[in-house]
Amino acid sequence: MQNKHSRSSAKKLSREKKPDIEMIRHSLAHLMAAAISKLYSGAKFGVGPAIDNGFYYDVELPDGAMPDLHRIEQEMRRLAKQNLSYVRKEMPIKEAVALFDKLDQPYKLDLLNDLAQLGTTDAQAIKELREVADGARGAKSVSVYETGEFVDLCRGPHVKTTAQLPLEGLKLTKIAGAYWRGNAQNTMLSRIYGVAFATKAELEDYIKLQEEIERRDHRTIAKRLKLFTFSEDVGPGLPIWLPNGARLLQLLENYVRDEEEKAGYQHVQMMHIARKRLYEISGHWEHYKEDMYAPIDVDGDQYVLKPMNCPHHIMVYKNDPHSYRDLPLRIAEMATVYRYEKSGELLGLSRVRGFTQNDAHIFCTLDQIDREFTQFFLLMKKIYKRAGIKDYWVRLSLHDSPDLAKYVHNEKMWKSAEAALEKALITAKVPYRKVKGEAAFYGPKADIMAKDVLGREYAISTIQIDFFLPERFDLEYVGKDGAKYRPVMIHRAILGSVERFIAFLLEHTGCDLPLWLAPRQIALITVADKHTAYAKTASAELRKNGFRVWELFDNESVGKKTREAQLQKLPYIAVIGDQEKKSKTITVRKSTAKKLTTFKLSALVEKMQKETR
Repeated sequence: MQNKHSRSSAKKLSREKKPDIEMIRHSLAHLMAAAISKLYSGAKFGVGPAIDNGFYYDVELPDGAMPDLHRIEQEMRRLAKQNLSYVRKEMPIKEAVALFDKLDQPYKLDLLNDLAQLGTTDAQAIKELREVADGARGAKSVSVYETGEFVDLCRGPHVKTTAQLPLEGLKLTKIAGAYWRGNAQNTMLSRIYGVAFATKAELEDYIKLQEEIERRDHRTIAKRLKLFTFSEDVGPGLPIWLPNGARLLQLLENYVRDEEEKAGYQHVQMMHIARKRLYEISGHWEHYKEDMYAPIDVDGDQYVLKPMNCPHHIMVYKNDPHSYRDLPLRIAEMATVYRYEKSGELLGLSRVRGFTQNDAHIFCTLDQIDREFTQFFLLMKKIYKRAGIKDYWVRLSLHDSPDLAKYVHNEKMWKSAEAALEKALITAKVPYRKVKGEAAFYGPKADIMAKDVLGREYAISTIQIDFFLPERFDLEYVGKDGAKYRPVMIHRAILGSVERFIAFLLEHTGCDLPLWLAPRQIALITVADKHTAYAKTASAELRKNGFRVWELFDNESVGKKTREAQLQKLPYIAVIGDQEKKSKTITVRKSTAKKLTTFKLSALVEKMQKETR
C-alpha cells in the first residue's frame, strides 16, 4: 500500500514542469561529451549545442582517433543509468581560465579569452560567446556545468539529472569535419551528431523519413539516371552535365525562356569575366568579395569571374538613352555565374561553384512597381504549376538595422524600398511573412519558399527592389515633363539557380517528371529480333513528332529491359511483340501504373502530344 509521503511525492513530481526537447538535446550533448571523455582520455572539446532534431559536439580526439558512434552511445546509456546530476556553478572568469587550463581544454580557453576581451568582429563567435556568458561583452563571471566527472563551459539550462533524459528517443547518427570557429585556418575537429526525441515512436518516424530522403537524394537519382557527374580533374562544385541531364537542363531553360519572351522580356548574353572595377562600382566587391574568386591579372588590369549579372544588365540599360515611354524595360538571361563556396558546404547541385541563373532585371518607374510584381507572380505561378510545385509561401526579407556591416548604409533608402516592396506584395494579393536580416546588401527581397513532398523547405526564387544600384551607376530616364529621373531596378529569378531548382525538382518528384520535362519520354522494348524492324518504324514516327525515344532492341529479356526502363523513370514503357507487329499497334503503360493499353501509333502520338500540351 502506498503511504501518504509517497503519494505527496508523486503529486509533487507530476506538478514539476517537464524539460522541453531543446533542453533535453542540449543535456544529451553534455552527456555525449562526458561519455567521450571516459572513452578517449585527453579529448579536447569545442562547442556542443542543440540543433533541429538533435545535437552535436565538436571534439578533437587524441592521436587522430576516429570516434566510434556505437561505443559512445553505449557509454552514454551506461552513464545515464547512474542518475548523474547537472550541477551549475558560477565562477569568476579568471577562476574558469585556471580550471580549464588545468583540464587541458584549449578550445574552452579560446572561448574564455574572447569572453574576457571580445576583441572579435566574427558574428558567429560572438553568438557562441553569448551562449556561455551572462552579459557577454566584458564578462567578469561565467557558468560551468558538472555532469559526473565532466566539466563544461555552458550557460545552460539543463535537465536536473540524467534520469530525465528519454534515451529511447536517442541515436548517434554521423561524424563530419568542422573547423574550429568555422575558420579554415584553424584545427579540423570531429563533429559528432546525434538525434533525440521524446519518444521511441518519434525517433522511428524520423529514421523512416531519413531513409526516404536518402532514396530521393538528387545525387543518388542523378547517378542512376546519368544526369550529371563531378570530376576531381575539373574541380569540386563544377557539375558536368551528361546527355540526359543536359537535355533536362535545356528543356527547362527553353520553356522558361519562351514564357519570359511572351511576357515581354528581352534576352541578352554576357561573357564570364569582367573588370574588377565593375563590381567596385556596384558595391559587390565591398560587400561580397569573400564569395568571389580572386582577381586575374590581364595586361596589368584585374578581372574577376562573374559572380552575378546585375552590373552587366545595367550596361545594357546604359547603352541607350531612355524616356518614360521605354519603361518598363525587362532584360533576361540564362547566365552562368561563379561563386566561391567552401568545400565542406558543396552538395550535389544544391551548392555548387558554377551555376546558371534564370536572371532578369526590370527597369521601371515608381508607379510601375506594383504592376511588375503582379506580372511576376502570375508568370511564376504558371511556371511552378507546369513543374508540379504547389506548396510555397513568400518571405519578405528585410534588413536588420543593428547589423550595419552586412548592408548599404542608407536607412532612408531602406525604409523607402521596404515600404515599396511590401505595398507591391499587398497589391499583388500575395500573402507573406516578414523576416529580418535576410535582405540582399543593396535592398529588400521577397523570397519564394517552397516545400517538397517530405516537408523540407527551400528558397527557390526571389524578386527584389533596388534603389541603390541605379544611384551607383547614375541611371536616368526622361520623364513626361522633360526632367531626368532615376529608374527603379527590380531583380527577379523565377528558377533562381537552375541547378538548385533541378535538385529540388528531382527530390520533390522522386524523378517522376512530367512528360514534357522527361529527358527520355518513352521506352520501346522488343520481345525478339523479329520485332525490331517494326519497332524502328514506330520509333521513327515518334521521333518525327518530337518525342524522345529510348530504344531497347537488344537480346536481353523483356523483364530485364522493363525493369531498367522503370528504374530510369521513363513516363511511358511500350512492349512490341507479335500482336503489335501484326496489327501495327503499340501497347504501352505509364511507368507509375500497371494497366496496359494498346493504341494505333497515330493515336498514341496524339495522346502524348495532348499530355505535353
